[in-house]
Amino acid sequence: MQREDSNLSFRLSPSRTSLDSGVSNQSNHNECESASIYPLKSLENECVSKIIQVLELDDSIDSEIIAKQLMIKGRQALRDFEQDVSRNIFKKQMSNEQSELLEIVKAYVKQQWKEMITEEWFLKFLRQQTLESTVVYDEILTRTAEYGSKFIKDNLLLSLTLQFLFEFDNETMDNDDLFNQIWNTLITEGRQGIQHYKEYISAKVLNEQLENDQSPLYLALRDYFERPLKNLFKQKEVSISNPETLRTALDCVARSGWSNGLHDEKVTDSIAPKKFKILIGKLTEYLKSQGLSIPDESSSNEKLRHKSEEIRMLIESSFPTQRGTTTSDSAPGKADLTDTRNIQISFQGVISEIILVSSNSYNNENSNHFLLIKISAVNKSDEIQ
Repeated sequence: MQREDSNLSFRLSPSRTSLDSGVSNQSNHNECESASIYPLKSLENECVSKIIQVLELDDSIDSEIIAKQLMIKGRQALRDFEQDVSRNIFKKQMSNEQSELLEIVKAYVKQQWKEMITEEWFLKFLRQQTLESTVVYDEILTRTAEYGSKFIKDNLLLSLTLQFLFEFDNETMDNDDLFNQIWNTLITEGRQGIQHYKEYISAKVLNEQLENDQSPLYLALRDYFERPLKNLFKQKEVSISNPETLRTALDCVARSGWSNGLHDEKVTDSIAPKKFKILIGKLTEYLKSQGLSIPDESSSNEKLRHKSEEIRMLIESSFPTQRGTTTSDSAPGKADLTDTRNIQISFQGVISEIILVSSNSYNNENSNHFLLIKISAVNKSDEIQ
């Protein structure tokens, strides 16, 4: 039998949802964690003993490792230890939907959620699910006890939040790649990416996640991005320590994903161009190491040019010009300009400057209006380079 790390904790939130730092906050967080470890450790020992008893294992260290692995990876992991239990016990514990083994692991997982998760927003969300979506809650709890960390990925809060919001059934989670697709899309595009899957979620829930910065999805994404973003900012060549800049970047990334989020004007205006260029290089390395898609610069620039053209056409249709013969008396001159407006429209790193110039002819009651439109699209990433 191959020995593995017997640490039981799923990958939980790496840090608090809030970026506010302080000795008192960290101290309280540590005290809360310490207080929760002891009852969980007691439950862990109890579950280990029960699993050993149910599987009729001996009192060896190997038996303890088997029990702990089942608590981490779920009941299905018993297949890895089929040779360590009798055929009758294996069949009984694996064929029964409510076997003793599954119930033991469920009890542990349920307590782990309560004791190890300290983010108040998620605990509130979890309590709400137990009251309003009892069936869904039990399905997710059972699924976690069945498959363990298989669907947890690298962030428990985001994984559970998605499972509750989309109400996936076991067949979808086990046989379909939909969950992975949604996960990767949200990491790449932030919460805006959920719009690609609106057919799988109610309109009410979708709108809440998109419009509310206290929504479970937004807070879960913020939690997911916090640690890697901090690590990127701590890189020697980057070394960005301003808490406000970090908070702004985290908000933007949670809304729009890694690339678009960091290229948000609120972020680029807060970081020196030289450092920002290095930061994007480090981000590319990180995305490659995680197997995540890297945005195509040329594709992005092409989309921006199309967007500028759309705005130009919109302005032209909104301010139609009157065509006709223009005499020298009615031609616009510098003295005839009655209205000049500069409008700046910013979208995803693009600034479109639209200059509207209208003029009237004082000698013609059917005055001609002339519209001059200038649109310039500037890719912010090119600008800072």
